[in-house]
Order: sequence, then structure tokens, then C-alpha cells
Amino acid sequence: MAIGGGLLAALCILYIFRFLDGNTLASWRWTFTAANFPRVAATLLGTIVVCRLLARFALAGSRATGPRHALLAAGAVLAPAMLLARQPEMLLDAGRYLIQATYLAEYGPGFFLQQWGRTIPAWTDQPLGAIVYGLLFSFFGQARTVVLAVNVAALFLTLSLTHALGRTLLRSQEAGWTAAFLLLGSPYLLVQLPLMLVDILTMLAMTLAIFTATRALRHGGRLRLIFAGLALALALLAKYSTWPMLLGIPLLVPLAAPTTPAKSLLRRGVAIILVASGALLPYIAATWPLTARQLQILATFQRQGLAAWQEGALSIFFFQNCPALVVLAAIALWRVAQRRAWRYLGLCWFIVFAFLFHAWRLRYLLPLLPLFALLAALGLHETVADRQARRFAALAAACWGITIAVTAYLPFFRSTSMTNLQKAAAAIDRLETPAVEVLFLPQRQSAGATAAAVPLLDLFLSTPIVCRQPWPGDRQSSGAREYTPLRFSRELPLPLFYRPETRPSLS
Repeated sequence: MAIGGGLLAALCILYIFRFLDGNTLASWRWTFTAANFPRVAATLLGTIVVCRLLARFALAGSRATGPRHALLAAGAVLAPAMLLARQPEMLLDAGRYLIQATYLAEYGPGFFLQQWGRTIPAWTDQPLGAIVYGLLFSFFGQARTVVLAVNVAALFLTLSLTHALGRTLLRSQEAGWTAAFLLLGSPYLLVQLPLMLVDILTMLAMTLAIFTATRALRHGGRLRLIFAGLALALALLAKYSTWPMLLGIPLLVPLAAPTTPAKSLLRRGVAIILVASGALLPYIAATWPLTARQLQILATFQRQGLAAWQEGALSIFFFQNCPALVVLAAIALWRVAQRRAWRYLGLCWFIVFAFLFHAWRLRYLLPLLPLFALLAALGLHETVADRQARRFAALAAACWGITIAVTAYLPFFRSTSMTNLQKAAAAIDRLETPAVEVLFLPQRQSAGATAAAVPLLDLFLSTPIVCRQPWPGDRQSSGAREYTPLRFSRELPLPLFYRPETRPSLS
């Protein structure tokens, strides 16, 4: 039980030094108190005991371990998702994504593609996440359960791809499942499940691009190259942050295709890039003025903002991820250096990217988190020879993330003022009125605009919304808050679907 004891000791140490956590969403300074710490520690102890039993009995034997691991991974995603479904929407960014997706659901894909960056506010967003949400809204209606289902499916697919990458890069199916469960050791990742953000979808797109590219570079084949190019295009359309992240794929080539001739690698790499370019060319040609403006904002506003919004390495590696991942990743690096097995250095791209681009904010690094889990899985398999102990360590790390997300983060989120939007939506729906007019008070002291909270209310509402007030984006901005992180909220115009004239029956 050294592994379980180590995790409990780490929890106590991090609790004592929680003032060092600089995370802007779920800092341990806010989420842990003297009142809730005993409950969190007791829950973690209980889940560690359960993990010990699972590793010893449920996963014992050598047959059918793949399906059992897959079923356990599905349960490890669904269980916290169901508990976290009560979580309020915590970030104003979600309102922007809801507006984009609702435009697609209300007016169709043609309008969405034509008005992206015009009528539809695009800020520095890429359209992939809004397209996924919007298409599902058009079929199932605008509901929080749809958002939760999308993120649950995306996370499970990411776990599956992480397992497949482990089988490809680490030459071990068990190492792949180990990495998948280690990935769940991030409580910050798990609390994203009910939120209408695009971070989990971006992580899926990034992991798919890495997997298909490494497979295509290793084995070749027309279909593999086409799939790899299309996956690369999807990753580029997920978020601008994936553009520099994709530079890490060549670093994985020595590990993915060690015996493939250089000429074949070059030819296959060029083919993948050509397919991706061909898929993206119509979008780039149609939206180039918007893309150029977004890149300018990223180079000025976002670049300066990143320096002010950093959370720090301690928060990323120790507080918002299971500390076992850091220890195991360090062991892996030491073994790589000791054996001079430099082909494994591509797995360090998560760490290298953070240092190279000074991206010390976990939300921006989430798409590369599967690589960090693979590096930790390598360290675990290099250190622990007993298969049962390895399984226990991976499951215990997953329970760390689930326990902290559900017993520490969720109660804190539900105590914030954002819960008022959930309660207000429930009260309005009980009135059974055909529509509700929403009024918001102007903000003169806050960095954000109150109007950005209207779509967050709409996310929980079944009753249609009407808004007659002009939104900040309908007026000329003063530019006084140009470098605040919520600047986008002061540039949002009133959406067409909230205007009374577009819904005569509700006016």
C-alpha cells in the first residue's frame, strides 16, 4: 500500500501548501478548507481501497483485459460526469460558444458558414467546437445534457486514442491503458465535462491528429494518409493553440517509425500536409480577413494577456494533476537519459511546449495532456515490475482526479454566484410562460459585461429569451479595458435570436 499511502501523504502536503496554487478556476486556496479536507481525505482513502480490489480481482488474468479496461474507463468517465452535472457554468467564455452554436442550430449551416466572424462573433475562436454543438442542438435541442454528452463522448474517445497511442509508441497495450487512466488523474480536466467549452473537443482533435499522423508515417497507405490529413485539418480548426502544438508530431517520428526510411517519411509527411491544406484552403480563402484579424489579436492581446494570466508550474503539475504523474514522468526522463534512449523525448512535448511558449496555464495545455500521461506511463512501467501494482497505481491516480473534482471542486463551484443562474432558470421554467424578457445592469467596475451572462442563463432555460437592450458590441467600445481577459464580453452584439423582431410571436 505504499502507492496509496504516498497519495494520501501528497494530499496532506498539498493541502498545507495550497496557497501556492495559482489556478484561476479551481485553486486549492478556494476549494479546500479545514471543514472539507477530512471528507476529501476519507473519500480518497475509500476509493484507494476500491482500486486495490479492482486491480487484484476485476482485472486479474490475461484474457479479455482490453474489454474490461475499456468498460472500466467508460465507468471512470461516466461516474464523475453524472455527479458533476449539477455544476454551474463557471466561465463567461461558454456564453460565446453558446451564441455561436445557437446560430447554427437556429439558422442552419449555410448561414453559419457565411456569417462566421460577421454576424456571428468569432473573437479568436475556431469554428469546430461551435459546429459540433450546433449540429447536435439542431437535432436534440439546446440543453445542458447535450453539452455533457458531447464532452463525455469526447473524453472517452480521447482515452481510447491514448490507449492506442501507447500501443503504438510504447509497444504495449497495457501501457496504453495505464496512460489512459493516468490522464483521468487531472481534476481540472474532469470539471470541464459539464462546461460548454471546447477544450475537451480540442484535446480529442489533437490526440486524433497525433495518432493518425504517427500511424500514417509508419505504415503509409493512401487511406491512412488521407485520414491523417483530415485529422490534421480538424485539429487546426479546433483552436489556434493547436497550430504550434502540432509541431511536436515530428518529434514522435523516431518513436513511431524507427525503421521507416527517411525518404518514405518525407514523402508521407508531404502527402499529409497536402491533404490538410486542400481541406483547409476553401475555409482560409473565405475567411482570410477574419483569420488575419484573429492572428493580430493573438499576437497582441492574447500574448500580453498570457503573461498576466499564468498559473505557474506548481499549479499545473502538482495541484491540478495527480502528483504521481510528475514523479513518474521525472523517472521516465531519468531512465531515458540514463539509457540514452532519445527516441522517447517526443513524449516530453507537453513539458517542452510549456517552457518554450511560456504557456503556464493548464487550460491552454490540455490538448497535450495525453502525451504527458504517456510519459508518466513509461515511467511507471520502467519502475514497477509487478503488473497488479501498475494497475493499482493507474487506477489510484484516476481516483485522485475524480475524488478532488467531486468532493472539493464541485461544492465550491456550487457555492459561487454562478449557481444563481441555474436557480433562476429553474424558477422561470416553473412559471410556464411563453417567453421571458431579460434585463441586465451595466457594469462600470467589472472587467466583464453583464450581457455575456445572458446566454449562460439561456443554457439552463427551456423558456425562450427576448432581449431589447443594446449589448456592448452594438455600441462603440472605449478601449479602456483592452487587455482585460474578459474583453470579448464587451464586444458581443445582441444576437439575432434574442431580438423581438425575429420572433414576432414573442414580442
